[in-house]
Amino acid sequence: MNRLTVSLLALAILTCEAIGQSSDPDRTPMKPPQIGAPHGYFVSVSEYRITTPRLGSLRTAEVLQMLKQGPQGETVTHLQSVGLSVADGVEATAQFTRRVPVVTGIISNGSHPAQKVMETMEVGTILHVLATAQNDRVRIQLKYESSRVVGDIPDDRTPTFGTSEVDSLLHIPLGELAMVSSIVSNGETIATTITLTQSPDK
Repeated sequence: MNRLTVSLLALAILTCEAIGQSSDPDRTPMKPPQIGAPHGYFVSVSEYRITTPRLGSLRTAEVLQMLKQGPQGETVTHLQSVGLSVADGVEATAQFTRRVPVVTGIISNGSHPAQKVMETMEVGTILHVLATAQNDRVRIQLKYESSRVVGDIPDDRTPTFGTSEVDSLLHIPLGELAMVSSIVSNGETIATTITLTQSPDK
C-alpha cells in the first residue's frame, strides 16, 4: 500500500467522523420520552340536583364539599355521570342516546274511551373533550350537551324536558373535583362537575 492510498483512507475516516458529529455545538441531543409521562386521561362529567335552605348562601367550595360526600337523601341527588377516555392532545367525542315513549295528546269523542296519542322522543348526552397537559394542570376544552325527562313520565300529558349545554375552557389539576356550571331555580340547583384522572399505562 503506497502513501497516497494511506492518505486517502485517513481522509475518509476523518470525513466520516466529522459527519457523525453535530455541526452545532449547542445542539441538545433528543431524549427518549419520560417514563410515566401522561399519555391519556379519563374524563368524568356529572350532574347533581342540590336542595337546601342555605342554597343561596353556599360558596362553590361548600357545594363541592357536599358533592364529594355523595348522595345525601333529598339534599343531594345524583342525576347522571358520563365518562370518556382521551389521549393527550387528541379530540374525543362520546354520544349516548335513548328513546322515550311519551304521551303527546288525548283523543276522546264521548262515546269511546279516551285514547292516548304516543310519540317516541330522543334524549341523551354528547360529551366532547380536548385535554392537553400544561405543567401541573391540564387544559380542558369541554363541550357538554344533555337532555332528559324532568321527574316521572306522566300517563296523561306530555312530560317536561330539561336540557343542559356547556361550552367551556378549563385548567384543572388531576384527581380533583371541579365545578363546571350551576343554575339555581325554584329552590334547587343543578350543578355540573368534572373530574380528571390519568389513565394507567398499559
